[in-house]
Amino acid sequence: MTTKRQSAVAADAVVTPAVQMDTRPQHSKAVKPTTAGDGADQIHDSRPAADVATDSDPKQDASVSEAVTEDESTSVVPNGDKWLRGFGPDSPLAEVAIGALQSRLERVVAILPLAASSAMTNPEYVHQLRVSCRRTHAVLEVFGDLIRDKNRLKLEKIVREIRKRSNEARDCDVLRARLAPMAALPPADHFINMLWVQRLAAQRDVEKSQKKWGKSGKLAQSLVKTLAHIKDKHSDSKSGRVSFRQFAGKRIRPILRDFFAAAEQDVTDITALHALRIEGKQLRYAVELLASAFPARMTKQVYPKLARLQDRLGAINDHATAQSLLQKWIASSPATIDRSFLEDLLQNEQIEMERLRREFLAWWTPAHRKELKRGFSRCLK
Repeated sequence: MTTKRQSAVAADAVVTPAVQMDTRPQHSKAVKPTTAGDGADQIHDSRPAADVATDSDPKQDASVSEAVTEDESTSVVPNGDKWLRGFGPDSPLAEVAIGALQSRLERVVAILPLAASSAMTNPEYVHQLRVSCRRTHAVLEVFGDLIRDKNRLKLEKIVREIRKRSNEARDCDVLRARLAPMAALPPADHFINMLWVQRLAAQRDVEKSQKKWGKSGKLAQSLVKTLAHIKDKHSDSKSGRVSFRQFAGKRIRPILRDFFAAAEQDVTDITALHALRIEGKQLRYAVELLASAFPARMTKQVYPKLARLQDRLGAINDHATAQSLLQKWIASSPATIDRSFLEDLLQNEQIEMERLRREFLAWWTPAHRKELKRGFSRCLK
């Protein structure tokens, strides 16, 4: 049975215009390097993932992250709903594809101006922008057969460019969070100021994305054209009338196969561990899109296990990213004391990453992998 939500999506595939924001760079004199009390130290939690609550409860998806801005007011960052709601196993595939692409890309359109105008005081905007771009790319991958190649490739190019232009900003934010507890101690204050200058430069790339794709309306226009094409070509076609459940079962199997192939590799090797993180991320985003086609245990039992895996791997990757940036600084640092301080930080990052890696290897046992695989198999029956 088609819901009112489905009918509305299929009948009117129009993007809701994003709220107009002031997109000028917020680089005023009031902005200062982030210290331990600012929003940046909320970016990363280096605790073992088992100690960090996962977001497996759909009721928590409407929660927001808060950070203190330069005028001491509270700025909220809506997380966005990761689940594709309003559809069920019997929903026509074309309607699901339209709803998925519209909800994901509207999120990018909404968060991009915030990342461009306010991310220096609330780094969570850039983080959420990157997550939204990845989720949009997942839609283009999962439902790619229903999207005209020309439109799909253009949208892929746009969201990839937006995400890549935010890479350095995000890396700086993670390292700022690392240094924040040492902000008052020399020579940490010197490097925090150095990092602040680097972060300001990185912010300009985010602003360019907003100017080119957001403020110009080009991203929203591309979305409207793509949705209209899906509606016109597939709404009444045989492929578009396939049930969501039929499609989801076939679509998720190759993604699962790639993930579990990576899971069977020797993950004591850091390269294999990175490959597992990438495959796990692709599977996680696919599950978020396809879960409503499967029994409730997919979101209540299986997804939380996958999320915990990704949380652990993400924490390890954050330390690897911090090491890469510190190594660049060490190579360009002329002062002996500065080099010594950076080498100490680098060693701490290496020690912490190795600790988390050992914890992960002890946790990611063959029994654990079999349990996760069995959970997916039950959902697909």
